[in-house]
Amino acid sequence: AEYMGLEQSSELLMETDYIPPLPKAITDVLSATTHAYLATSEDSTPHLSLMKFSFTADSVRGNALVMTTRRNTKKFSSILANPKVAVLVHDFEHRSDDAGHSGTCSVTVYGDVLVLEGEEAERMRAIHLERNSNYSQFIVGDDVAVLLICPTLARMCNIMDCVSVWDPSPQTAK
Repeated sequence: AEYMGLEQSSELLMETDYIPPLPKAITDVLSATTHAYLATSEDSTPHLSLMKFSFTADSVRGNALVMTTRRNTKKFSSILANPKVAVLVHDFEHRSDDAGHSGTCSVTVYGDVLVLEGEEAERMRAIHLERNSNYSQFIVGDDVAVLLICPTLARMCNIMDCVSVWDPSPQTAK
């Protein structure tokens, strides 16, 4: 993959923007695991959470990550204050290379969080619960919010420390 405009930041996407699908190499990693590290920030103070997630190629929203969290948490407060997040995922426990080394890459997805409500929230909650059925205590409940992370940038780093960047913003399009 090609290095594209890493130094440029993503602007908050407008509803009319078209977001092309994530590259297959990235979706393969996102589809292979359900653990991630969610980085949020509020008042210039970072917060990091270990999360369960589900990757979906939703027909309405496109590629997205689904997570849930209780509304009375630091992470939820941070998301409401600043919906820009980073999510780190790695495939260490799921893949090995030809030499038998486990883990070949990590993916960092940058994006904007939407707190879903109503039918859309319940549809995404069902997708997330199906993928993480052993973790229903974190997914179902009156005070559990459904989060949808819409990717605006993604970086993939392989075991040789080669970084590729997916950036659909018009500033970096060729």
